[in-house]
Amino acid sequence: MTLRAVSLTALAVAAVGVFAGCGDDSTATSTPGSLTPAPAAASTSSAAVPNGSDAVPTGSDAADGGGSAPVTSPGPAATAPPETPQAQPSDFPGPDAEPMGEREKQFVEDLKDEGVEVSGAGESAVVIANYICAATQANEPEATIVVNVNAMTGVEQSITGSSMSPEQAGQIYIDVAKSSYCS
Repeated sequence: MTLRAVSLTALAVAAVGVFAGCGDDSTATSTPGSLTPAPAAASTSSAAVPNGSDAVPTGSDAADGGGSAPVTSPGPAATAPPETPQAQPSDFPGPDAEPMGEREKQFVEDLKDEGVEVSGAGESAVVIANYICAATQANEPEATIVVNVNAMTGVEQSITGSSMSPEQAGQIYIDVAKSSYCS
């Protein structure tokens, strides 16, 4: 279950990173047709249409002069046989979790003292704390940190089955991390 908790937290962190750029007015917009290729030259050579093919430009191809690229066969990478997975040794322990130091253990204990339930040995909680410290040091807006931490603590709370709201847990994570862990 610890690996599951760490995986879910890592997924939440990745989702946060993906959505961190959302809401910015700097996104480019395009208009319909801006991605269509320029019309081909007026004359079409017979090389563009394979012999014996019933290929006739239709729809948007007809509108742009039928200048679509010729159909080709897939390259060797597309036709290579699928890779055969290797069996793991029976004594394979899986990925090694980094051992927690005293600072990390103290952070987890401080969370528990505040009533926050953590999954496993607290590896996910430490990941969240590391995000809080990094985002604070990078001068991320407090609102962004709160939203991201609430998302991550929501995952953590669902794993533990806690009745504490993600917002309440998130605020505790932020307060404890900033007061004792990030320094």
